[in-house]
Amino acid sequence: MPWTLTIAKQDGCGLIGTWASPKKSDRLAGVISADNETVYFVDEDTHFKGRLQSEDRMELCAQETGGDSMVAACFFIDKQ
Repeated sequence: MPWTLTIAKQDGCGLIGTWASPKKSDRLAGVISADNETVYFVDEDTHFKGRLQSEDRMELCAQETGGDSMVAACFFIDKQ
């Protein structure tokens, strides 16, 4: 299932956006670390850590716990 990360607003190093699939959409808050490469995001139930690979590509890792499921996954996101 495809997921889309949308950054709606950036204020300095702070980020606000959404993390959405065709079935679900979550509000997302994030921050770019002082190294200008590491990015941290949170939504309602998931923590993300990313690393900017280039101007158009980011590796993003997600960790989700709680309820009946646990998830740990890493993937690449390309800017569209």
